[in-house]
Amino acid sequence: MQRVQQALRAWPQLGPPRWLGQPARSLRQTAALLGVAPGQLARGQVLRRLADDAPVLVMAAGDRQVDRAKVCRLLGEVGRADARFVRERTGFATGAVAPLGHREPVLCLLDESLQRFDALWAWCGHARALLALSPAQLHHCTDAPWADVVRTFPRGLPSHAAIPG
Repeated sequence: MQRVQQALRAWPQLGPPRWLGQPARSLRQTAALLGVAPGQLARGQVLRRLADDAPVLVMAAGDRQVDRAKVCRLLGEVGRADARFVRERTGFATGAVAPLGHREPVLCLLDESLQRFDALWAWCGHARALLALSPAQLHHCTDAPWADVVRTFPRGLPSHAAIPG
C-alpha cells in the first residue's frame, strides 16, 4: 500500500484510495459497496511468462475472465502465477494487485473492454482499498497497451465469481 501511495504522488489527479467500510467477499459485493457495475472493477491478474519468468499483469474488467491463450499470442507462453510469485514480484497479495507501485517492472496489458466505462476502480495493495480512475488515466499510469485479452460471459458475471486470492 505504501508503494501505491508513493507512486500516486506522480499522479495527483487520481486522488487517494477509497477504503471500503466493510470487507467484500465477491466482485458483486465490492461493486455494490461502491455503487458501480462489476465490469468497472479493474482486477489485476498476474501471470508468469515462461520464457523469462517475467511477471505479466493483466488489468481486466470484473465481468470478464482473462483468456491466457490470447495473452500468449501477444507475449509468448504464460502460465499461472502462484501467490508467492505474485507477492515476491509485485509486492502485492493476489486479489489486491494495483496497476502501479510494483516492487519491480512488470509487463502489463489492459483489457480493452474496460474502455466501455467512464470510471473504473482498481485495487491498490489492500483488499479494502480501491482507486477511482478513468480508462485514460489507467492507460497513462501503466503505459500499457489496450488489448483483447478476455473472454465474455454470455449473461454477464458468473454467479461464482469471487475476488481472486
